[in-house]
Amino acid sequence: MKSALIVDDKFGERVGDILSKEGFFTIVYTNGLEAISAIEDGLKYDIALVDLSLWETGNDPHMIDGRDIISLSKKLNPGIPVFVLSSYFGWKPSYCDGLIDKHSRDDLISRVNSINL
Repeated sequence: MKSALIVDDKFGERVGDILSKEGFFTIVYTNGLEAISAIEDGLKYDIALVDLSLWETGNDPHMIDGRDIISLSKKLNPGIPVFVLSSYFGWKPSYCDGLIDKHSRDDLISRVNSINL
């Protein structure tokens, strides 16, 4: 079974539900620090979908940049495709494999299924 790492504080569960129905085993993190820890601990997955802006809660709220997660994933899991979950288009970040519209079920499914995993 194909597995997908999803890191998004607001839409992670929704994206995970969609991909589960497409036959993926989904690993969803709504907290960037937890995702980083899991990747460092050797979490295995076939594709990663990461939001760029991840707000953590607690006594000292701060922002975790999704680029940190993408960079770590690329370093520890070379060859695994990593996509940015975004609402903004018209640009392609050089540090990932592309963008997926987190608000479009059709875009999510077609983009993920177009990758040879």
